[in-house]
Amino acid sequence: MDSYNDFFRFFNKRVIVNLDPRSPEAESYRSIRTNILSSNPTNPPKVLMLTSAHPEEGKSLTSANLAIVMSEIGKKTLLVDCDLRRPNVHSILGIDKSHGLSEVLYGQEEWDKVLKNVGIENLHVITSGAIPRNPSEIIGSDKMKLFLEEVKQVFDIIILDVPCILAVTDSIILSLLADCIFMVVMADKTPREAVLRSMSMLSDVKSNISGIIFNKVNMRRSHYYYYYYYGSRRRKEK
Repeated sequence: MDSYNDFFRFFNKRVIVNLDPRSPEAESYRSIRTNILSSNPTNPPKVLMLTSAHPEEGKSLTSANLAIVMSEIGKKTLLVDCDLRRPNVHSILGIDKSHGLSEVLYGQEEWDKVLKNVGIENLHVITSGAIPRNPSEIIGSDKMKLFLEEVKQVFDIIILDVPCILAVTDSIILSLLADCIFMVVMADKTPREAVLRSMSMLSDVKSNISGIIFNKVNMRRSHYYYYYYYGSRRRKEK
């Protein structure tokens, strides 16, 4: 590509933190970042998992935007597409999904050989790779645990974009490997019962549920573009 600006023409138009960094939406992602990092200043969470109850609630888009704002403050950030059934990170960022996580977990590639540079300082991406025949088995393998242990030695923040909770077991398996978990909920679309059921399933395996990120809040009904609920306390954007 001819220039840095040319690169961003390939980004999904909803990657707001790059396309409109001063927008209220972009600032909301930075507010989420602040809440995450300030939750434990001496030992901030390293492996973040984003999921949703159902598909098409914006979890992959939220993962991408959150990864970018983490990298903005100098955090060496790795975004991993762990959805080995319906991967979407590659399409959002305009990159090829081949040679990614599935090849690492099958032992065909070393993780540092499949890192993708998307033209943003401090940000690297590992795409899904080829769609495997047995996603749950390789996600739950010792190879996945080893992979995370190794990347934790290199990166400050690892963001896992995982499948929706109610469709497959992959997210439950991965939740046991994450320091904190966030549910992405689409306002006025996601049924309350689906959110409660998803959180109950995570609670049953004692996963560390840290919060809910509400997506596509109607501005005519709320003064937030994105409303962030962290733990059991509401924190207004500053």
